[in-house]
Order: sequence, then structure tokens, then C-alpha cells
Amino acid sequence: MEIIEGERSGSIMYVYEGFVFRRKSKIKEKMYISCTFNGCEATAHIQGEDFILKRPHNHAPEDMRVEKLRLRSDLRKIAEKHRGLGMKRAFEETCKRYQNAAEFVSYNAFKSTMYRTKQVQTPPNPQDLTDYANILSREEGGHWAKTIEEQRRPFFHKLIENNKDDWKAVIFICPTLSSLMETTNTVLVDGRTTYEDIMLQLRAYQLFTVHVLHMGHFFPVMYALISRKTEACYRGVLGEVVINVCPGSRASVHTILSDYDSGMMKAAAFTWPHATVVGCFFHFVQAVYHKHISENMTELTKHSVSARTVLRMLMALVLLPAHLMGEGLDLVWQYTVLHELQSQFRPLFEYMRAFWLTAVGPDTCSVYNQLHRTTNALEAFYFQLQRIERRPSIWEFTGGLQMIQRDAAADVSRLNSGSAVKCTRKKRQALQDKQIRKAWAMLEGDRYSLMEVLTELAHAVMGLEERLRSESLSAVHGSPDTLPSSQQELPYTGTLLNTDSGHGGTDK
Repeated sequence: MEIIEGERSGSIMYVYEGFVFRRKSKIKEKMYISCTFNGCEATAHIQGEDFILKRPHNHAPEDMRVEKLRLRSDLRKIAEKHRGLGMKRAFEETCKRYQNAAEFVSYNAFKSTMYRTKQVQTPPNPQDLTDYANILSREEGGHWAKTIEEQRRPFFHKLIENNKDDWKAVIFICPTLSSLMETTNTVLVDGRTTYEDIMLQLRAYQLFTVHVLHMGHFFPVMYALISRKTEACYRGVLGEVVINVCPGSRASVHTILSDYDSGMMKAAAFTWPHATVVGCFFHFVQAVYHKHISENMTELTKHSVSARTVLRMLMALVLLPAHLMGEGLDLVWQYTVLHELQSQFRPLFEYMRAFWLTAVGPDTCSVYNQLHRTTNALEAFYFQLQRIERRPSIWEFTGGLQMIQRDAAADVSRLNSGSAVKCTRKKRQALQDKQIRKAWAMLEGDRYSLMEVLTELAHAVMGLEERLRSESLSAVHGSPDTLPSSQQELPYTGTLLNTDSGHGGTDK
């Protein structure tokens, strides 16, 4: 016999051989129960461990109802046990164990029940980053301050702040993964404003993360909620990690992947002075495409093949060697003159020359011949964050970070033991990578002109341009489920972050 929680919270049901009973009365040690099926007069009594059926049932066992009851009961237990867990993620993981019953229990219908269960357990919402750190340091926040692995270890590291430069940061360190930073030769740094309600509540600006390359894959080792997007703040956070947690990384790291945030790149170069900072190809492509939108050029590139070719060559410019980027831009300009497009493209060319070639600089922009030329590996990480909840509380968000840390540690353990970890690579990634490497090979010797190389690279970025166009159209038409490229949902691959290297594709 199985005792299980009923449909109503707090009610108890008794399950025996697929039939569901409720309690009627109890006399001394004997409990009398009756079948809950409408119209069934079956009764039984329980004494000790003995179950004695007194009157038979007039229906078949309710196997599906029993599975639904078990599912609901487990969901309530999950909400109580994993208090920091994102509700939607908890719901999905639990439903996998009850696939038949899950078809009849929707997330929206059950969300309020799970929230009521969970809100009893969670600490009060913090007012800012300092309050957040204080709660994590106390007993009431102990659950969220540790990992959720079998051996619970410290996850919340500390609050650091600098009153002079007016910044503060709450830092989380993955204890089972931080040692990887001592031996890795490549790190990836990124800052993203995600879950704006949480950032507003904590008076934070963004989530700043550090990932390390291990056996061909990137894994997160540090998360920091920071109050300012400044070089001083980035320096402070990275310095805390390198000096007090992973001092060996200062010598081991020789490549840093980053987006084109000036403060972040300077802070990374200061922290790892012997490393080369590499920009992100996709961030560049995205910036050029969005600039062309802001200049009201979408109709032009939609209807003109030549205009589309110009846009794609501009998007591919950073795939050239740094010393050829200026010449490449001049060649593309000549192409616009040839096709009488110079007046329409003049603002975009001024932007390319003033910002990318002058302010940022070709040496920083160029990803030519780089093994890792994009930070798109991060998109899988941000997809996981999006799965926590559409509008999570700060504690659900923290629980989401705990889950990502747990799953990443498990993936590293599997890799270290020689097991494979699922990480799918799309055909379009392989095709794009093949085209880029073909164009790079064309640069060797004098057989092909630079314009021919640019034309080949324009073909390589065609898929990216088409995808960005599709996303912008979806956004214009108001699709509620459409995310920008920086948050586009990918096929779920656990916490594994594909390097998207020169041998692994560049498209996310």
C-alpha cells in the first residue's frame, strides 16, 4: 500500500493495486477506508501492515490517476526541497519521470501551487547587492550559498566593493571547476544584462561571467552580479578571481575571448598581461547588421542583390588579416560606386571607418586565423538562464546558477573519465567554417585578389545575415517568443558550451 497526497493540498490518499481510497474513520488500531471512484462502493480496512478489502470494486484500476497523484506530490516535494530551483526547470525535470501523466498537467495550471509551496521557504527579497550578500552569508540564505551537488560546497564567494570608484559585485565561484582555470590556456569573459527585473531589484547592471576551455569545451567558473559596467569594476572582479582563487591562471592563460566592450577587454588584458585578447566575430556581425537597420537600409538590402552583397562583405571584414582590413573596406566602397550605391551606404561606411577601424582598431577587431573566433559558446549558457523562468525571483535566479554549476561539474567529470558529452553541431556551422577556411587559403600566394577573397567570405556569412534578417522581421511583427540573437534559444545541450572554434564552426 502507498500513502500519497491527494488532489487537494494536505489531503491524504491510500493507493492499493491501482485503486485510490480515502479515510472514513479509525477505531483503535483499525482504519476504515473507501474507494474514491464515483459510484464505487468498495471498502477496506488497514490494521498494521495488513490491507483487507471488504467490498470489491466495480471498475478497473486507476493507473493514470495514481500516476497524476504521484507527479503532483513529487512537484510539491521538489518545490520544498530545491528551494532555489527555477520553477519551470523543476516542472520539466519532474515530468520526465511521469510522461503519461505529464500530458494532463500543464505548467501554468500548477505554477501557482508550486509558488505557494516555495514562498514559505524562501528568504525575503534583497533590496540591493549588499543585502543580497548579507542574506547569503546568514543561515536563512545557506541553501543558495552552497552548491547542490551531493557534497555541498561553498558557491557564494563574497561581496567586493570599491567606494572610490563606486562599484560593487556579488561573486559566485564554482568550487569543482575553479581548478580548471589554473591549467587552461583560454578563457572567455562576457557581460550580459539578463532578467532586467532582477537587475533593477538588486541595483545591478549585468551578469558578468568567466568561462574556461577544457578538453575542447567551455565551462563557467565564475558569475558576478555587478553594479557598474566600468573597467575598474571588471578589473576588481577578475583580480579577485585571479589573485585569491586561481593565481596560477595568470601564467597559464594566453588567449582571452571577449565581446568588444572596451572596459572588459582592457580589464582582461590587465589581469592576464601575457595573453592575447580576441574579439567576437558574431558580435561584430550583429553590430554591423543592427547599424544598417538604424540607418533605414533594410528595404534596400531586401530588394537589391548588390546592396546585400555589400552588407555581407562589410560583415565579413574582420575575417581578413588586420593589415588588410583598411584595403578591404576601400574595395567594398569601390563596389558601391560601381553599382551606384555609395550615397545609401555612406553612413554605414563612415561608421565602419570611425568606430571599427579607428576607435576599436584592426588588431582588436580581426579574428583572422584565430582558433576561437566567436563567443557564441556562451549562447548555450544564456539559453539555460532563460529556461529558469520568464520572470524569476532573485532566489529562483540563484537556483538556476546552482543548477548550471552542478550540471557543468558533472559534464567535466564525464569528460575526465573518458565519456562523451552531448553537444550537437549544426550543418550550417560546418558549412560556414568550411567556406571561411577556403577563403583564408585563397589569401596564400598571389593567385586570388583580395576582392575575390572578400566575395568568398561574403558567401560564408550569408547564413548569418539571413538569420539576423529573419529575427529582425519577427521582432517587427511582434512575436512574443522571439529573442534577440544574443538570447536566441538553442537546442538544449546540458551545460556544455561548444567552443565554436576554427575547427568547430562560428555560427552559434
